[in-house]
Amino acid sequence: MPLSRRAFLASAGVAAGGSTLADRVAPATGMLAEALRHTASQEDQDDNDGPVRTFEDEFRLRRDDRQTYDFEFDTSVTIRYDAIVRWGNAQPGVDFLFFQSDEEFEAYLAGRRARYTNPGSLFGVANVNDYVFQDVDAGRYHLAVDNTDWADGFSEPLNGDPQDINETPEVPGGSASDGSDVLGIDFNFQATEFNQSTSDDSNGSET
Repeated sequence: MPLSRRAFLASAGVAAGGSTLADRVAPATGMLAEALRHTASQEDQDDNDGPVRTFEDEFRLRRDDRQTYDFEFDTSVTIRYDAIVRWGNAQPGVDFLFFQSDEEFEAYLAGRRARYTNPGSLFGVANVNDYVFQDVDAGRYHLAVDNTDWADGFSEPLNGDPQDINETPEVPGGSASDGSDVLGIDFNFQATEFNQSTSDDSNGSET
């Protein structure tokens, strides 16, 4: 089915992969996360009021592993995601790391120091209740659901220049995932065209 002009352009595999979004269940580390259910929906993409991209994923994330998603948008979007750790050690839970640079994402995958975006990233959560961040510029992005003890991250402003801020906070000490258990995760993602006139909660919520 042809995509609308606002549609999501590409959903590739993991950093080294090339499979479609519906097919990809492998994490970036090469340790295969066991996929329990993975579906993608494009039913609303040709509807002017529908989402640019929406999908649901249910997967098992082993300790010291991660699940990654690559996105490319041809328009500015609002992103919303919702997730819950259904089973496994929910303390400290998992990290959601959003990257707006291929270079920073590759550095993260290699275990080096890297910049994640704020807003867009959350740490040590067991439940993410409709976390929303707005005005994500057209371009290529990466999201990692992380169950490792990576602690060399620094935040950068979404769509901004890291030089805009005087200091970049590190990964929150004591509150990030430590890769302590195998987790079962339900994950829902939605990207919709950003509407400047629409008032929305850009802070999201999580417990």
